[in-house]
Amino acid sequence: FVFKNAGVTPPVYIADLTPKVCYYMSEDFLTIDESQSVQAASFLMQKYNYHFLSVTDKNKRYKSLLNYAAFAKNLINSLNPEHHIKVFTNHHLIRQSLGAIFASDGGISANEPFTECTIIVAAADLASFKKTVDERPEQKLIVIAGDRDDIIDYAVEKKAYCIIISGGRTVSPELNEKARRRGVCILISSVDTASTSMLATYATPVSSIADSEVAAVHENDSVLKVRAALKKSHDHILPVVNEDNVVTGIITESLLNREPKISVSLVDHNEPAQAVDGIENYRISEIIDHHRIDTLTTKYPVTFINMSVGSTATIIAGLFDEAKIKPEPSLARLLLAGILSDTLVLQSSTVTVYDKTAAVKLAEIAGVSVEEYGTELMKAGIRSAESNAHDLIVQDLKEYKESGISFTLSQIEVYDLDSFLQKKDQLLEQLEIE
Repeated sequence: FVFKNAGVTPPVYIADLTPKVCYYMSEDFLTIDESQSVQAASFLMQKYNYHFLSVTDKNKRYKSLLNYAAFAKNLINSLNPEHHIKVFTNHHLIRQSLGAIFASDGGISANEPFTECTIIVAAADLASFKKTVDERPEQKLIVIAGDRDDIIDYAVEKKAYCIIISGGRTVSPELNEKARRRGVCILISSVDTASTSMLATYATPVSSIADSEVAAVHENDSVLKVRAALKKSHDHILPVVNEDNVVTGIITESLLNREPKISVSLVDHNEPAQAVDGIENYRISEIIDHHRIDTLTTKYPVTFINMSVGSTATIIAGLFDEAKIKPEPSLARLLLAGILSDTLVLQSSTVTVYDKTAAVKLAEIAGVSVEEYGTELMKAGIRSAESNAHDLIVQDLKEYKESGISFTLSQIEVYDLDSFLQKKDQLLEQLEIE
């Protein structure tokens, strides 16, 4: 009722503060689309001094992890016994990796699929080249040549998958026309033969070499679970994803050994037994309360505000006054609801002049009457006929320890006492269970 009445979206409910990945992960990371070339990935890793990249699909969903170990494995696997390099590629990726231009595009489509090709550097004489080509009738060949028209002509005749002319050299109009007729692609590379050969080996999609066995961890995974996974990972680094499998960060062992990215404020309580589970793992930055002070200890000095008033909302309203900040009407209505709820619309024995003064100011800002809003609030606060005994008991339940004895107190505020007392037997029965 309170949030709806104020036009405010309720905050996210956090059931516990068990250490999770999202509290420690770094959002400083890089991703690369699975269709991008290994050459593009290498450029990114060197430019930003990264040892890994998260490989994603077009929707940024995690697919695999690319690291230097994957580069090394690809280099070894690409070499066959005859020392010819095999690559999984297409014409567009070759052109992109080399920064080359088309002399003849061979009629290739924009959505050309990837295929396995063998790279041949035509450095020998024509007879040797012919022998090498003829021994591979079923293979798709990428021929790298210089200004060797005889080599280029034979490669066109044999319908090589792609011919790359190194050193920025041009091809004769006759050969270019022949290539066009036979559907052979010719690319002009501006770099020398050795550099062209190296870059051609990088003209393969990152998806073909990245490690797909590296599973990402979820933002809400527990730190305990992730520590074990990090120990098994090659670089002790894992990508982090959200519920849509979109990469949102990275997690490392060193990050888990740092202070978490969040701190905690205790509001309307200060006793460890009443705090959310797992609070001991985080830095408490401040405490604002109007209850008794317990034996809570903190690692660092904190701001601790404790006042003998009827509601913690009164203290917060006072902080706005001290800072000379006027709260928005919606926030004023929320604070007013806190005061009126805690003090039974300013009628309880715990109400103070501070509560009454704050309530009047907040009501004026919110544009409501204290009495009318208080009546609405109390009617909506407890609906005895609709609430079961368990919910009534735990809705404002606090645990205390005194003289070595642990006990709980539950406060229930009602508007209609008669209807509430009809649940007396159910409440007593439930108390025995609790």
